[in-house]
Amino acid sequence: MVLVTILTGAVSRPAAAIPAFELRDQNERQHSSRTLLRHRKPVLVISGDQRKSDRDIATWHEALRKAGVKGVVIRGLVDLEGVPFFIPNALVRRALRKSNPRLPVLCDYEGKVFKRLELPPGGVAVTVLDPRGKKVGRVRGKASKDGLARIKHLLERSTEKR
Repeated sequence: MVLVTILTGAVSRPAAAIPAFELRDQNERQHSSRTLLRHRKPVLVISGDQRKSDRDIATWHEALRKAGVKGVVIRGLVDLEGVPFFIPNALVRRALRKSNPRLPVLCDYEGKVFKRLELPPGGVAVTVLDPRGKKVGRVRGKASKDGLARIKHLLERSTEKR
């Protein structure tokens, strides 16, 4: 067993906590990595990087609510780096408020936090963090029953004693 690990290089390293960041949401409220983790609960980050990802983020949020996922902190995060310069930020925030009235969606206008958190490009994803901010896993794609089951499994893993 040890020989196989050495030969394949399959050494499991502990996941690093999320890097420090500060962003405002669609309602201009300030959020940071510290505010995400202060509740000492698992965190779900529903992220998207395309102009229409606000709807996919809202769909995931609603699916999680209907599935009874509780005891977690949920935040949206949208990479707005690709939004054309002539579209005002206020218009983007208004669209996010309309599609996500109950979910704080952090607006990353430069895409820097999105990249530092190593969120996947191309669509929507839900990243599960443990209460210390370490990545447990990620589910890519639009909301689905299989995706919800995977998220619930990752949430169980996030609260296991390590």
